Amino acid sequence: MEWLEFFESVRTPFFDKFFLLVTQMGEELFFTVIILAVIWCINKKTGYQMFFIFTLGSLINQVLKLIFKIPRPWAKGIEPVEGSVDAATGYSFPSGHTQQAVGLFGSIAYFVKKTWAYIVMTLLTLLVAFSRMYLGVHTPEDVFASLGIGIVILVLCSFLFRIVGKYKYGDAYIYAGASLLTAIAIIVLSLNKTGSEEFQSGVENGWKLLGCTIGIAISIFIDVKYTHFEILAKWWQQILKCVVGLGMVLAIKVLLKQPLLDLFNGSHVADGIRYFLLIIFAGCLYPMLFRFLKKKA
Repeated sequence: MEWLEFFESVRTPFFDKFFLLVTQMGEELFFTVIILAVIWCINKKTGYQMFFIFTLGSLINQVLKLIFKIPRPWAKGIEPVEGSVDAATGYSFPSGHTQQAVGLFGSIAYFVKKTWAYIVMTLLTLLVAFSRMYLGVHTPEDVFASLGIGIVILVLCSFLFRIVGKYKYGDAYIYAGASLLTAIAIIVLSLNKTGSEEFQSGVENGWKLLGCTIGIAISIFIDVKYTHFEILAKWWQQILKCVVGLGMVLAIKVLLKQPLLDLFNGSHVADGIRYFLLIIFAGCLYPMLFRFLKKKA
């Protein structure tokens, strides 16, 4: 905790705001924007594989949090930066933001395979990792463990992608496998009747992951077999495609939340269904409109 106490003692208003912005690169919204832009406009297969790295990392992260049950630094007297706590859900170890940053920026470097990408993505990852400690929401142990786990996941996924690349529906298969693992984790978690906020956060994220993995597996299968949606378009059409699509995705995410929670009496099943519908829209329904852009390109 000495390091966190040191960071707390040297905080300034400027760096508080700076690292609050930096840490958002490890959050779901930032990742969603990048991944959907890749899937819709650059390379579908790369986007789906980047999403898988994120999904597997998130699943492992949530399981480890619930195994170790390590409280956040503020439970030991560290005062977090104002505005940093809302996104710091669940237990402390390991750091979800850091692991997601490794997954996102590491996968970009992996697919780009350029020296500049390795350097820039490494710096961005380390910035996010440092921000978690500066803000007082994670310890160095949380952060370094996530860096290590994230790197191992990247290496394992690189081998996995080579194997499944031999099959027509290979990417759909790995998402189906991730769905099975997530479902098993949720079943095991359901045996624990604790009502702690951290535990409930883990269960909620588990259902979200299950909805995502099932939705992506279906989306990939439908595209490979039927849709074959086109990603090419003029530059202004690509921008329009992303702006409109992301706006609709965020609208679905926000507007469906309360109605589904009401329908399922507050159960986290509602979160799983919401994320499933969101992915089906983003991966199946919305891309069907791209053919009209292609005709005009």
